[in-house]
Amino acid sequence: MAFTTTDGHTSGASVMRVKQGRMLYGLREIAAALRCSEKSVLRYVARYGLPAGKIGGRWCADEARLREWLERGGGSHPLCPPR
Repeated sequence: MAFTTTDGHTSGASVMRVKQGRMLYGLREIAAALRCSEKSVLRYVARYGLPAGKIGGRWCADEARLREWLERGGGSHPLCPPR
């Protein structure tokens, strides 16, 4: 989750709000969002820091965090198809 302050400051006393996107559940749904295979999702998590993990034994990812990861260049490796 990405945290931002409501007043634009980084002090610990600032009121925080959480910016979260739609949750994706299961490797199939994550792979569909990234337009890649389920095996590639596992590879991206292990090698490139794709922001996904297991909750209760099921793979989950926040769609907004996946987009941020791609925009920051997380998908700039040779395995990721061009957008």
